[in-house]
Amino acid sequence: MKKIFQASLLTVAMFGSLSYATYSWISPTRSVINKITNDNLVYTPRNGGTYKVMYIPEFDELRKDLGAVINHDDGFVQIDPPNTPLKYQGQCVSLVKALTYARHQTSQWKPGPQVGVDNMRPGRAIAAFNSYGEYAGHAAILLSQDSEGITVFDQNWLEDQRVAIHKINFKTLNKGKGDGDITNAYSYFIIK
Repeated sequence: MKKIFQASLLTVAMFGSLSYATYSWISPTRSVINKITNDNLVYTPRNGGTYKVMYIPEFDELRKDLGAVINHDDGFVQIDPPNTPLKYQGQCVSLVKALTYARHQTSQWKPGPQVGVDNMRPGRAIAAFNSYGEYAGHAAILLSQDSEGITVFDQNWLEDQRVAIHKINFKTLNKGKGDGDITNAYSYFIIK
């Protein structure tokens, strides 16, 4: 369990240029996902729905390793990087920044490989981008991908700003460009 939350959460991938870096989190195993979801069902993407993530002591490792601020007053988890201003606490970007060290502003984020088009490993930090290559309003950690869509670990998908696991389906493909629709899995790209 401890292995999942170690400090080596940042992965830098070089693709012909020193300026290309992607951020990733060590993806939790299926048993960890089952442990942190909020019901007694075994979680799989096929079950559908949105699962709020319950607090477990292993989240304290994030606090130690990353300095992440973990709120779990109601039993469910909210994760923010250290010193996050109040207006940004509980936002999707805060979770991605806390888990991946991708601490630069979203205006500096650029789309890397496209979800659903390019093959990618779980644990990658992804975000929705519009057709101009600008951040379009949602970021997450990719857990899995299948022919119907992607399963993500994110924050602020639900109104209470808690961490959740859920599926985002593929809709219209605009290869190489997002459409800015955060409910379309094809709008998501690896953050670089």
